[in-house]
Amino acid sequence: MDYPPAQYYTGVAYMNGFGVEKNMQAALAYLEKSAENNNVMATNQMGVLYEFGNGVPQNGQKAFCYYQKAANDYYLAAYNLAQCYFKGTGTPLDYRLALQWFGKAATAEYLPALYNIGVFYDRGYGKTQDFQKAREYYQLAADKGYDLAQFNIASIYEAGQGVEQDFVKARKYFEMASEQGFIRADYSIGNMYIEDRGVTTDYAKAIQHYTKAAKGGHASAQFNLGLIYKTGIGTAPDLEKAKHWLKLAADQGDEEARQEQNNL
Repeated sequence: MDYPPAQYYTGVAYMNGFGVEKNMQAALAYLEKSAENNNVMATNQMGVLYEFGNGVPQNGQKAFCYYQKAANDYYLAAYNLAQCYFKGTGTPLDYRLALQWFGKAATAEYLPALYNIGVFYDRGYGKTQDFQKAREYYQLAADKGYDLAQFNIASIYEAGQGVEQDFVKARKYFEMASEQGFIRADYSIGNMYIEDRGVTTDYAKAIQHYTKAAKGGHASAQFNLGLIYKTGIGTAPDLEKAKHWLKLAADQGDEEARQEQNNL
């Protein structure tokens, strides 16, 4: 007798090589059978495979159909269906339906869905701009540990966008994102220490955060470090470090870094 959950997990094992040799043909056979037996996790997974062309020819319409079949009963399928409507994958772009399905996924407290609803209201997709609602959804995801939401709500408080400007709250959320390795937050914290926004100017702390972001590949942080070491503002001049960081920024296409590099 068919047992859809077992078929699904066997398919996942073959797909990822968990305890067996990786075998996409076997994975597809088990996942398709499980999906035929209405297992929503397998149905969603088939959608993912078709969306990204993993083991099957890439086909947005098939992906959309699989997500649609499982979306009412499985939050990940609802989220993926929302992304299809948002990007126009396998279906015409439709912001209204995208927001509807992000909302469905959010009922399961799926943090990327809460974040994306915040993005909708923040950027006004489908004429829905509402900064207060954006902040509310970012807040829900941020307080549950979602780094992108932490960064965005920090940026809202920093800019005073639809809320009273509050550098203390901005730094709090930037630091929460930084603790999770979100390097754009470190760059922003570095700027706050340089520009005396809500904190006393502290070049040592700015350098600490810029360095963390720069090591993660953030070109603007690399450029700022290069300037700091070139000019010796807040630290001893170090031309070798200046050359190192300016070169890395220039290699990423930063024209100002290239010009400063030429002036060393």
